[in-house]
Amino acid sequence: MTSVNAAASAFQAAWQTSTLSNDLTFNSYAARLQRYSIFWAFFKNNAYSDVHTWAKEYRTQNKLYRHVRNIYNPARRLCTFWETALMGGTLDRDAGDGSAVKSALPIITDNERLRPALARLWRDSNLQGAKEEYTLLGTVFGDVGWRVNDDPLRRKVFLTPVHPQTLYDVVRDPVGNIRGYTIYEPRPDPRVETNPRQVWYVETAERDGELVVYRTFLNNKPYAWNGESVEWEAPYGFVPMVVVKHSGIGAWGESEIEGNESKIRECDDLAS
Repeated sequence: MTSVNAAASAFQAAWQTSTLSNDLTFNSYAARLQRYSIFWAFFKNNAYSDVHTWAKEYRTQNKLYRHVRNIYNPARRLCTFWETALMGGTLDRDAGDGSAVKSALPIITDNERLRPALARLWRDSNLQGAKEEYTLLGTVFGDVGWRVNDDPLRRKVFLTPVHPQTLYDVVRDPVGNIRGYTIYEPRPDPRVETNPRQVWYVETAERDGELVVYRTFLNNKPYAWNGESVEWEAPYGFVPMVVVKHSGIGAWGESEIEGNESKIRECDDLAS
């Protein structure tokens, strides 16, 4: 696992840059941030707007007309199509197999005892809405995660989608199972009650035998975000997170927009 100090330096460098680079390694965090920002801009249909610090350089590097506009841009339609096609529709609240009651996620199993457990997980996760966020993030950015949250006080386990932009580092075993991760996420400063500024919530998780060791930081300094401890262990035997690629090979995925980006901007350039 990357040390927090080293991760912090690389993370801040990636976030603070306002230039585009063609020399970045595809799997690097800086490269991922760069393409995530561009793909989201195409999805929002404002990729050439100077609201983005990289927009002027993007137009220059791609030799686009300086007043180019988003005219021909199917990015949103492509991504929302896959959002609907992958997990669209209503969930069966009893986690059935889709034969009696149609379900966006039909469960095929011979073990009927799994259904009540899955049904409760779906309810506790508000999965009807969460699955839409999950599929959209994966389609637009090419990467997305599911995080398993364990809440002993409320006696609940629930899933939440993980925005790939927050995943600074993910350590995998040879077959792709996650062995550890580092998350950076902007949050309001918990130490300030009125008009708190944004600070960085940092969380690391790594395997230690059958234990998972968690550590949390505020702006890279140890901080007990849970109000109890900056470090704790859980006897899970696995890191409760999965990171999924929309398509592609290698450690990180490709967006649905990726293969169309150059065609879109050329059409926009001609039409403008």
